[in-house]
Amino acid sequence: MARPFLKFTNQQIEQVKTLAGYGLTNDQVATVMGIAKNTLYNNDELLAAIKTGQAIAATQLHKTAYEIAVKDRNPAMCMFILKCRHGWREKDQELDAAVKATLLSTIPIEKVQALLEERREENEARQRRSTVIDVE
Repeated sequence: MARPFLKFTNQQIEQVKTLAGYGLTNDQVATVMGIAKNTLYNNDELLAAIKTGQAIAATQLHKTAYEIAVKDRNPAMCMFILKCRHGWREKDQELDAAVKATLLSTIPIEKVQALLEERREENEARQRRSTVIDVE
């Protein structure tokens, strides 16, 4: 005989979302909730709660990193965001890290945002060109 279908309360679903938002893995969430991993993976409500919790946490982290970079004019965080989210690479840059950090800390935020946008467009164009070459 098959096991009965488990129905989770709104409170349990909210707890799954919170746990996922704290960075727990799906296996850890299942353990804390006292359910099997398969139950977690086979329940649409729980999977949606995990995805929502992870997305909320990622949004908060990205927002905090951006605020540290922009409001605090933190050169290290600026470079981290440029590399992770905007495609900057050390080999792409002619200036060493100290010079870049100095420049980023003295440039007005509007100029930094314009540079970020320009760099993003350059990377997209480079990716489009490499895609065309790969297809041929």
